[in-house]
Amino acid sequence: MSTDLYGIRVLDVVPGESRARFRVFVVYYDTEDRSHAPLPDDPSFFFRALWEAAQDRPATSSPSMRAIDLDEAGDPWWIAANSHRYVRRTTRIAARNHPVADDGWARLHDFYYERDGRWRDEDLLVQADYDVEVTDPRWLEPLSPGYSWATASYAVESDQVLADDAPTVLDLREPAVTLRPFPDEETDEGTPSDVAFSDDGAFLAVTSQACELVVFRTGDWGEHTRVAWSSLWGQDIRWVPGTHQVTGRGDGATRAYDVDSDTEVDVRGRLPEAPDRTDTISRPDGNHVVAGEQGRLDLVRVSDNALLMRGRTGGRYLGGLSWSPDGDLFAASVITGYDGYGGYVRIYRAAPPVAEPSKTTTAHQPAPSRTGTRP
Repeated sequence: MSTDLYGIRVLDVVPGESRARFRVFVVYYDTEDRSHAPLPDDPSFFFRALWEAAQDRPATSSPSMRAIDLDEAGDPWWIAANSHRYVRRTTRIAARNHPVADDGWARLHDFYYERDGRWRDEDLLVQADYDVEVTDPRWLEPLSPGYSWATASYAVESDQVLADDAPTVLDLREPAVTLRPFPDEETDEGTPSDVAFSDDGAFLAVTSQACELVVFRTGDWGEHTRVAWSSLWGQDIRWVPGTHQVTGRGDGATRAYDVDSDTEVDVRGRLPEAPDRTDTISRPDGNHVVAGEQGRLDLVRVSDNALLMRGRTGGRYLGGLSWSPDGDLFAASVITGYDGYGGYVRIYRAAPPVAEPSKTTTAHQPAPSRTGTRP
């Protein structure tokens, strides 16, 4: 049985504003080390609170959060990806006993248990009040002022996508397309390296670590060109501006491969200084940045440096990254093998991630054990 981390009490419910006010008590401490469970500010914590309340107090209207089954509600990755579909915004409006004063630790215990909707020495506990705005007032149906319960749930780092970000925000949760341009083997020949969109967005060029070049049409993702190793590009590539000609990323390039005519062409004097290859890449409009680290992609809003979304690519390492010129597509070469070989290319697309939940099933599993009281 899990140890409770928090106590939750409903202070107010305003369905007309799709808003509720909660008081959250920290009920788990390590008094010897002077530490405690953190105050939860992430929307994921309040999504879990709403889900728990729905299991205990079934809503009369449909859809209900009871349609979210136990596997999903207990999966941190699912919660991180979906909390924003239910909880639009959380605001901490007051905090008490935070941080704990030096003389306050002597009066605290390591564990506090819920008894009839209350906790011993509530006035001493670390606590905060929150206004929580939801995407649909129906999620608030199980709540009423005074309803309290204990929970072992905790916050995860969830997507922070707001309505203003949609529909142009990049959806990193699931790739729109997965390309496998090279043999399914853990060798240089089977490992993707660089990726680059042409200036008009019509093509995506991909190289392998063995310097093979494959060019895909973005209209149907069919293969347009395949060329074995050439000294024109190596592993790292770029397009000659305004053309369908691929060349190496280095500043010394003098020739390129024209994918329309299937011939080599002279590009002396036509190439700007090559940009540095980096694991942080800005969207063409400058509004977002994608940062790559090992097998993870993070989408960050530039205006306030907010992490909007975290995506797992399914790989262990990342190779090249590239935005399409219109910012609608993002390509990442993903390396899957432990030793740095093998992989594929994933294409992510801008999509409206703030939307009505699409789950329609009404099946559900019993809620995890917890205590609570109804006023």
